[in-house]
Amino acid sequence: MGRPRQHPIPAASDLWPLMQAYLDWTRLGSRSKDTHRRREAALRRFCAWCDERDLRHPAEISRSILERYQRQLMETRKSDGRPLSLGSQHVLLTPLQGFFKWLVRERRLLYNPAAELILPKKPKQLPHTLLSVEEIEATFAQPDLTTAEGLRDRAMLEVFYATAIRRLELAQLDLADVDPRHATLLIRAGKGQQDRFVPG
Repeated sequence: MGRPRQHPIPAASDLWPLMQAYLDWTRLGSRSKDTHRRREAALRRFCAWCDERDLRHPAEISRSILERYQRQLMETRKSDGRPLSLGSQHVLLTPLQGFFKWLVRERRLLYNPAAELILPKKPKQLPHTLLSVEEIEATFAQPDLTTAEGLRDRAMLEVFYATAIRRLELAQLDLADVDPRHATLLIRAGKGQQDRFVPG
């Protein structure tokens, strides 16, 4: 989706300040900087779209307005002419549901216009390219095992290959999270801030 443009905050709008208040509120309970960055980019994009249509206050946003915005995302084309993927559309729309739910909770709105918004389902796809045995062996042969850094890198590759955990989960892994007896790893506050065990 590219780097979001920074849009000036219109003086007569309370949509932007409320968006910032919501982002400040979500930042307190969010451990993932990437999640917060995507949420902010999505809300800024929506608020800028509202500005172009003189929609400056949350009470002016109805379900039909949100559906218009959703259709606009469906019709949007990237620089290469391709449409936004269903996954990208989902990422841009999901924060709206949280934002309007928060506005109702804070008594800024009487009802949530995004409550019944039907989001596009993110496709579940297998990787388009699978590495051959030779490519896997070549990847594992890259680290220099005569150095501490090389041993570390090889161990990281082994963990990625054996467990398919995420990069952030690997970075947060502690030695105490490794259970060699049961051949498992404890992933703390992984996806959805949930702890889980994975076979090692």
